[in-house]
Amino acid sequence: MPSPESLTLAGALIAGGASRRFGRSKAKLPWGGLSLGSFLLGQMRAAGLEPLIYNATEALDDLPAGVRVVPDRTAGQGPLGGLASVLCASTVPVLVAACDMPGLDVDAFRALLSQWKPGKRGLVARGADGWHPLFGIYDPGLLPEIEQRLSQGRKAMHVLVEELGLEAWTPEPRCLVNINTVEEWENWKSI
Repeated sequence: MPSPESLTLAGALIAGGASRRFGRSKAKLPWGGLSLGSFLLGQMRAAGLEPLIYNATEALDDLPAGVRVVPDRTAGQGPLGGLASVLCASTVPVLVAACDMPGLDVDAFRALLSQWKPGKRGLVARGADGWHPLFGIYDPGLLPEIEQRLSQGRKAMHVLVEELGLEAWTPEPRCLVNINTVEEWENWKSI
């Protein structure tokens, strides 16, 4: 079995959402001396992921050098549309993370990478509360099936994961924290 360091995988941060519940861009929140988005991209790079993709309509002010900004190909398709956009931009499997998961770091990315084996179609985080499809690895070969679902208006990522029988892995619970409100952000920072 190849070591995680010898695998060629891209990294992608999904930040294309409108942040309606939060009221502003969560990727721009200050974290670790950087924006949360730049911090997470830096952690992906430290885990050995290259190239890096930032799925958003505009770049961060402190975007790490060499990160490719890839906006959604079609607006309004939600996270599944973001996944389709990054898979379209890659020829290798992509480790995908949401921009609002501050519990992710180099150790979390390496833990996921250690579970990946070439030939898998996908490997997706699953916690006690269910699937977390925006923390996983997806093969670009899934793109036709994803595009078909989007054309049918079927945007639920957890349904995609289940219907395609993608494999599950269970990370530490802190990795699955998702920030949707200012109150959740303040609570997270106080931990």
